[in-house]
Amino acid sequence: MIKQMMMALLLAMMPLAASAQETHVVQEQVDSLLSPSIVVNRHFYVKDLNGKLWTEQSLKGHKVVINAWYSGCGPCLREMPILSEWKNKYPNVIFLSVNFEKADKVRKITEARGFNWTHLYGDNYFVKFVGSGGFPLFIVLGEDGLIRYMVNGTNEKIRQDILNVINK
Repeated sequence: MIKQMMMALLLAMMPLAASAQETHVVQEQVDSLLSPSIVVNRHFYVKDLNGKLWTEQSLKGHKVVINAWYSGCGPCLREMPILSEWKNKYPNVIFLSVNFEKADKVRKITEARGFNWTHLYGDNYFVKFVGSGGFPLFIVLGEDGLIRYMVNGTNEKIRQDILNVINK
């Protein structure tokens, strides 16, 4: 009962797409999203490594793929070259890499691995959605700003699912 009430509250507070598949993705994530440390807030302000401030307003009208990772996540680091190919293939999509660590650490890792996404550091907004599901976390936003896909983890199927959402 509590889980159902929290799911309803979560769905009311988050900008979500209405399809059954997308609702299912959120339902799979509800346990991790119910962490008491998470405060759902549609407004965020995060700087990238070049000093540009990103907000929810800067994403409006664009498809956006967000990848939350950190330096201790082996799968996150291993997939960076694959994710870099996406940015080259989809120039009209905004690709944001988000990390809670300091700029110097993020820059060192992303440059060494040739990870060409826009890197947001010191993030405390997107990484809170990781919850107990672990890193990496992917969030895909539609041009309308609605969450179209969200999943913890990585493998070939997850990456293909993300590409399918991008191609819609």
